[in-house]
Amino acid sequence: MLPDLTMKRSHSAAGAAMHEAGHAWLTMVFGGEVKMMRIDPPAPGRAFTGVTDAKLGRVKRDPQRFAIVLQGGLAAEIPLLHKLGYTEKSHPELLKRVREQGGAHDLQRIAKLVRKYPGMVDADRAAEDAARILEHPRMHEGKRQLAEELIRNGRLNSAQVARIAEPFQPQEFLQETGLELWKPSPVEIARARADRLPDLKQGLGRAVGRIRTGGSRAGRRTGVPKQPVPRRRR
Repeated sequence: MLPDLTMKRSHSAAGAAMHEAGHAWLTMVFGGEVKMMRIDPPAPGRAFTGVTDAKLGRVKRDPQRFAIVLQGGLAAEIPLLHKLGYTEKSHPELLKRVREQGGAHDLQRIAKLVRKYPGMVDADRAAEDAARILEHPRMHEGKRQLAEELIRNGRLNSAQVARIAEPFQPQEFLQETGLELWKPSPVEIARARADRLPDLKQGLGRAVGRIRTGGSRAGRRTGVPKQPVPRRRR
């Protein structure tokens, strides 16, 4: 079980772990390899941050799928906070800070994709598809177990991630379920080809491999706002 998130500051650690699990799980769904995951203890007055280091492979050649991977952090973290009673109504400042600051680095990279590949990337559809994948019962349980191990150990290597994921077969999920993801229209695809859309492996270069949450000052989560802690339902 994940730790009691209603305790002071503990929501930060579990939220960061679930955020990284979202990134990692979608990386594996699209055939990439997670090399390392970690969450880092906060500096005074700050909150936990995390890093997922991944070998994205073919994901780098599809800007929309890369956007889905980037949206996976918040798509995993926000529902966890909601489940534990941290909602927009009860804790509006907390949820606002998680979205705007905890996900800042991811959202900046998505915005870069939208600008670089107009018509080929839809940020809102990427968020919807990330949530659809991660909310599937099989994917949800795998992601939960991954987050649990990450918060327990603080760091996971590629072998540990692969061991946790193996029973859930994330790389087979899309083919087995037939889940359809948003794709750009044939007109946009033809236009991109006509414009000689750069290979993402070259176009984004070394920046695509590491999915960092809160690694920069702009992306750090802040501490828990001074708001009432929701009571657990008995």
